[in-house]
Amino acid sequence: MRVLPIGAGTVRQAPFPDGPAAEVLVDEQVGGGQLAAAHVTIPPGGAMPDHAHGESTALVVPLSGELLIASGQHQEQVTQGVVVLLDHGERVRLANETNEPVTLLAVFASAGFVRALSSWPATTTTAASTGTSGRGGDGAAWAEVHRQVVEQATHAPSVHNTQPWRFASYAEGLDLYADSARQLPVLDPRGRQLHLSCGAALLHAQVAARARGLTAEPQLLPDPADPAHFARLRLTSGKAPSEREFALADAIALRHTYRDAFSTERLPDALLGGWCLSPRGGPPLS
Repeated sequence: MRVLPIGAGTVRQAPFPDGPAAEVLVDEQVGGGQLAAAHVTIPPGGAMPDHAHGESTALVVPLSGELLIASGQHQEQVTQGVVVLLDHGERVRLANETNEPVTLLAVFASAGFVRALSSWPATTTTAASTGTSGRGGDGAAWAEVHRQVVEQATHAPSVHNTQPWRFASYAEGLDLYADSARQLPVLDPRGRQLHLSCGAALLHAQVAARARGLTAEPQLLPDPADPAHFARLRLTSGKAPSEREFALADAIALRHTYRDAFSTERLPDALLGGWCLSPRGGPPLS
């Protein structure tokens, strides 16, 4: 038996305005991947926007305050003393329309959604103080998410490892610019490989954002007056990441350049087939 005190762990702040704070009580290791739980505080006027819990069924247990739960056209105002069952794949919105914080216990039949919560930036405040402060930690939390996404994006492969890109943060996401000073004029006079390198960095940013439960909406060439402004990536709250999206994000740190000579041996067709991912073969990244 384990006794898990609420308030003793790390509190993490949602990376979007007026979002909740969450303390993961049971993670993948403690729950063996089959069970997970989190203590969640939604500030006055705050919400957890429309989302699903991936492959997990969830139980929501209000602990204090009045919680508005909306699923499709149906919504309920619930308080302490009830348990709300959310089915696998059911999309739901949690909101606090009162002047007091709402606290709840969320229990999941698998650990995927809690893994997304664990990627939220840690805050130095307690869950209670985050709930009463409203928007207090949003700016710092959002900036930390931007930093984490860019850090993973810059692990992308690039021509001769020149990393010919530059990321800039803006209020709703990230801007991607080409760094012409890193272009290789002899090897890449037209900048084709520079474009491919920046495209890889953009994809890595999308993958990193999805692993944090964010929707990553790219807009290519957003400024006609600035051809070096390759893309604008808008980040918003999204659905829980799938296991495939987690696996893609984990692979970023594993990818590396192989500089040895290649063998002439033919690879097995089954192995090649496993490496060839159809664009329609899995869930979208955003």
